[in-house]
Amino acid sequence: MNGFSDENAESARFYEENYELIASYPLAAESPVHIGDKSEPRMCRFCRKQRGDTTFKNRAHAIPEFLGNRSLFLINECDRCNKLFADEYEDHLAKLLGPARPILGMRGKSGAPKYNSSTARIESTPSSGLHITVKDVSVRPGDPPQGPCDFTLPVDTPTQPYVPLRAAKALVKAGCSILPSEFLPHCAGAIAWLMDFSSTVVSAFPVLFSFTPGRSPYGRGSAFVIHRKSKSPAPAFWFVVAASNMRFQVMLPLCQGDDWMGPTGGTFPVRHFCTPFDATHESKYGKTKFRTLDWSSNQSVITRPQFT
Repeated sequence: MNGFSDENAESARFYEENYELIASYPLAAESPVHIGDKSEPRMCRFCRKQRGDTTFKNRAHAIPEFLGNRSLFLINECDRCNKLFADEYEDHLAKLLGPARPILGMRGKSGAPKYNSSTARIESTPSSGLHITVKDVSVRPGDPPQGPCDFTLPVDTPTQPYVPLRAAKALVKAGCSILPSEFLPHCAGAIAWLMDFSSTVVSAFPVLFSFTPGRSPYGRGSAFVIHRKSKSPAPAFWFVVAASNMRFQVMLPLCQGDDWMGPTGGTFPVRHFCTPFDATHESKYGKTKFRTLDWSSNQSVITRPQFT
């Protein structure tokens, strides 16, 4: 892969040899994309209830709208599951991303995102860009940067309290939402895990996060699922979603093909999926930063955006 770093090229080779792409969608297509089975009686792919035992009145976003999803809708998600997932999981992911979204210009349901705290107000619009209002009179932000550069926020920007494992479940739910119907039986364990809304205890839950500098390098965003085709000791399914400058990669847990992990889980080499950015992009804006996060905690936490 000419123009790509050795690490990126090696990652591309690993995933090409061991995985196949089974679902891929832009987050903002020209027209709505409806995923799922339209046949009647309609059945929810999560709770397995049919129309008559549940309702399908609301339009269910397959991936949260605050990640930039404008066009992906899931036909087979009932109103009850839609509300439960939004309240129990997606709200935690939204709170985690609260300060980052206006900084990166990630538009959501209500348009231009805003962040407001006792120390600062941050908002971003396509027309006028990023605005940071510092409320603490003791802080002297200095002159605003011009052009590509390293930039440190002049004030503290804490998130609202959120539970990391519930934020992780929001990503797993999004991955299960875009699965082709024929793969749903393979991921019954992951769906059962999602339907357990109690305070599940897990020893670790890796979330592979990357941040790529530049002006919204991932454009309008994309999401895809890959399925392991080899016998390599690695997760059977990975879900990847990229929006603005950020990308998240999570395994769909407890799926068919993950027997090698055993009843108490297993270890495997962590490999971030390759990025599409070559040396030209890196020389202009800087290299992608990769981090492996553990979102297994069931305790409420407050964190800060980390872009490095």
